[in-house]
Amino acid sequence: MDDTKRTWAIVTLALAVTALFALGVVFIAGVVRFGTVKVSSVAIASKVDAKTGKPIKKTNRFSAGQERVYCCVYARAFEDTVLESRWYHGGKLIGRSGGKFKELIGASTGKFKTAGGNIAFYLERPTGGWEEGSYRVELLMAGKQGPKASFTVAKGGSEEDQGMLEYTDPSDRFSLRYPDGWEQAGTGTLDGALAGFIATGGGDYPPRFAVVMTDFESVNIDYLNGVLKAEGKPDSEMFSPYSLGDKQGARRTYTWEYKSGDKTVQLRSIQTVVQGSKHVYGLNCHSEAPQFDANLPVFDSIINSFRVNE
Repeated sequence: MDDTKRTWAIVTLALAVTALFALGVVFIAGVVRFGTVKVSSVAIASKVDAKTGKPIKKTNRFSAGQERVYCCVYARAFEDTVLESRWYHGGKLIGRSGGKFKELIGASTGKFKTAGGNIAFYLERPTGGWEEGSYRVELLMAGKQGPKASFTVAKGGSEEDQGMLEYTDPSDRFSLRYPDGWEQAGTGTLDGALAGFIATGGGDYPPRFAVVMTDFESVNIDYLNGVLKAEGKPDSEMFSPYSLGDKQGARRTYTWEYKSGDKTVQLRSIQTVVQGSKHVYGLNCHSEAPQFDANLPVFDSIINSFRVNE
């Protein structure tokens, strides 16, 4: 081997050793990390398991006497990742909590690789008591905006007090509350809907509701009402803006005739639409027209509990 080749061999070896040494220093210093910080499975709850941090009783509606509201999440993060919850009533920040991931889950975690764990953020009842209305909690991961969730404080109390049960879509696309005693609709009755429930009894056409995937492209009011006008719907049946949690939506009420065999039943219905990240979901509540006003409070509770998770 001549001098030139020998020199290049020595230089190449020196560069390789230097690169390996630098890589080792960077890795030890924590600059190179593997995994993505992520928060998922967000749920509002009134009670959690103290050991695991998992929700025991999920709910989005609370009475004014509730001592503590929990926001439960499953997080993947590094041990020093800072996770924070910020709680709002209207546009006002009313509380915040958080810390480093290792401290929040109370266990050893990864420094160079993400680890997973359950966290139960919470907000104590304010000194002056809960004000009625809508609340939201925003989650931050290492200073970056994460998922959001919402809940309501109302005079009527919790869903348990009102006899409401929880339903979550098997694919976790949406969740809602429905009255205890209502039966889940069978495949034949759903007619392509994602889910539906029917009251027991109630005449020829018991009160019911169904969740559907609509053909609407957005919940923009001008767009929605343009579609209805093109179908010849009257002005009295147009949509109005309606928010569900932190999601934009719209709502309308209309009367129509339903034919079942030889019978024709006049129905009055509420159609509520809400914007998901990929689809526009619809929640359709139906009642015989003469009983509509009596069923309206129940329909309102169902609609206001509807949450799209995508």
